[in-house]
Amino acid sequence: MVQTLTEILPGTPDQVRRVRRIVGAALGAAHPCLDDAVLLCSETTTNAITHSDSGTEGGTFTLCVEYTDAWVRISVRDDGSARLPCWCRAGRDATNGRGIELLDNLADRWGVLRQGAGNTV
Repeated sequence: MVQTLTEILPGTPDQVRRVRRIVGAALGAAHPCLDDAVLLCSETTTNAITHSDSGTEGGTFTLCVEYTDAWVRISVRDDGSARLPCWCRAGRDATNGRGIELLDNLADRWGVLRQGAGNTV
């Protein structure tokens, strides 16, 4: 049976930790996708807050977690941006910029849906 959890959260950096806790609590410690799901929701949320209007004053983002005992689908919808999310390669010594690369390497599949002004990853 598919379970769904949806939360609208403020676009502030402290919400990244909250998202990790929400996903972890929903899936439970024994879920086979737990570690990857927590890491990827953290990266996707950070990108929404950092690179979209979600991170501006009063901005929000929507977290949606759909899951069964065997799989997880997480989406983060932001308040939009002038540019589509892109996969920009980080330099060897860069301290950030690897979120989409992690997503590409760990997720079975991923994509971007642009609806109106918002992006869903």
